[in-house]
Amino acid sequence: MRSTNARNRTKGEGGTVNTAASLALILAVGLVTGAAVAAAEPEPAVTPAADGGRDLRELTPLGACVRDLRPGAWTDCGTAPIPLLTKKDNPPPYWGYGSTGVIYGWNGAAFDGRTMYFTGGGHKFYGGNEVYAFDAYTLQWKILSKPGRGLVPIDKDGDGKTDYCRAIYTDGTPNPRHTYDGIVWADGKVYIFGGPTYCTADPGAPEAIWAFDPARGQYEQIPGEKPLPKSYVHVKTAFDPQSGCIFVATRKDIACFRSDTWTHRWRLGRGIMEAMMDVAPDRRLLIVVADVKDAVRVWDIKEDGKLGPAKQIRHSIPARTSRSSRAGLAYDTKRRVFVLWRGGREVIVIDPDDWSVETHVNNEGDGPGPTSALTSRVYSKWGYIESHDVFMGYNDHRQGVWFYRPVDR
Repeated sequence: MRSTNARNRTKGEGGTVNTAASLALILAVGLVTGAAVAAAEPEPAVTPAADGGRDLRELTPLGACVRDLRPGAWTDCGTAPIPLLTKKDNPPPYWGYGSTGVIYGWNGAAFDGRTMYFTGGGHKFYGGNEVYAFDAYTLQWKILSKPGRGLVPIDKDGDGKTDYCRAIYTDGTPNPRHTYDGIVWADGKVYIFGGPTYCTADPGAPEAIWAFDPARGQYEQIPGEKPLPKSYVHVKTAFDPQSGCIFVATRKDIACFRSDTWTHRWRLGRGIMEAMMDVAPDRRLLIVVADVKDAVRVWDIKEDGKLGPAKQIRHSIPARTSRSSRAGLAYDTKRRVFVLWRGGREVIVIDPDDWSVETHVNNEGDGPGPTSALTSRVYSKWGYIESHDVFMGYNDHRQGVWFYRPVDR
């Protein structure tokens, strides 16, 4: 892999770019600011045909907000913080550390290109399995389901202490878990793979697969074979719309889950614990980015969702900027590049043409603030909205949602 000396140059207004051709990146964390507003019902979908063929970006509240957003700039569009339930809404034994665990409890989100879906808890963080949705077009939040009921503590050794709690509540809904990057949108549903559950993890919980249907506001457990029994905790997922595969990776395995069935399985080789995974559908590429040496892996997606041999990209991440595994990773379909976000004002662009890297920082105007140990856990709470050519990210329950206009290369 070729490498060059880092250099700085200006992109847009107030945007500084640090460029390096090798993957000697990166990744830290972010903090956001915004204003509180009550949750509201999403408005009906708007299409160009609904108003004389005008561009969709002229018809939505998001479009009005980002119309003049310059490349490299951020805005929160005046959005509200996530309308989390209170302790009165979901009292002990479900409260744990509180409903902020939905954002901070090692959880990602599922994104359908317009709406981002949030849920999760795990261990001692939070026992609510309600689902929150943010509609980017309308800039509104909505709670799609009530928290489940029926936590069942298990005293396995008979010493009078709880060893773990069952993975399913008595009402048939899932005990919430740390989702990491194991939550993904596919086929009109939010899928959740693996992850340790609330109230000390049920040993059998990580093998369960759940799907949430936003249209019905209901969960369902997906039955069938479980071919990834080992290290099924730190799960990575990415959906490929062309093959219909949800690629699911654990520490040592990767498989294709399609039509509620496992269809392929490969070994990862050197194990990867926490990491981010995404797909470039037009390039037919699958990429995994982690914070350990040689842990950037790339696969060609072949016919029917099969993967070619893994390619490893050597890189070294300085200790001060580790935890790229907790960053958000999303594909920009217009510029055909991967973009990572750690929660602050900085984004990192990876170009699959030559695997060169650009770091874009904008310190002027509005933007996410300094990061912390909690707000660094972005995972999949970052996505590209193709219709409006902006990225959307969320990592702080006290603030609104952030939108970022990418820089042309």
